Amino acid sequence: MLENLPYKKYILHNANNQSLSPQILESYANFIILEHPKINSTTIRYFYSFFYTFYLLLTLNPKLIVVHWASRLYQNIPLSLWGKRVIVHTMGGDIDKTQDYWGKKKFFVDRLLKAARVISVKSVFMQEMLQGHNSELKDKIMLLSWG
Repeated sequence: MLENLPYKKYILHNANNQSLSPQILESYANFIILEHPKINSTTIRYFYSFFYTFYLLLTLNPKLIVVHWASRLYQNIPLSLWGKRVIVHTMGGDIDKTQDYWGKKKFFVDRLLKAARVISVKSVFMQEMLQGHNSELKDKIMLLSWG
């Protein structure tokens, strides 16, 4: 659905040291793909990702920011500053206390979710999970099944 927007569209492939396959790159023919360099150190990769995301937000000044997976750690700080332009697609593991939603990740996820304009979830179960974390999120949450 984003392909039809009359703007330049960018995809920032997250710094997870996995290259996008040729098939995926081909499917994003109407997008400009920005990839992080391969950085093996997790700490350096997180800091690089923070600064690169902040730089892109300043230079591109996007009208809409779609974030896939809410547990992006340091990236969530600059993304939350542009929160009114942010839609966050949660995936379960990033908001589940038995998976990624604990420790320092919880702080960064909460910061982004509180700042975001819209939060999508794939099920009623995930919607209830998020509302259990913070009842203030209730009006932002939209049920959007992808399948």
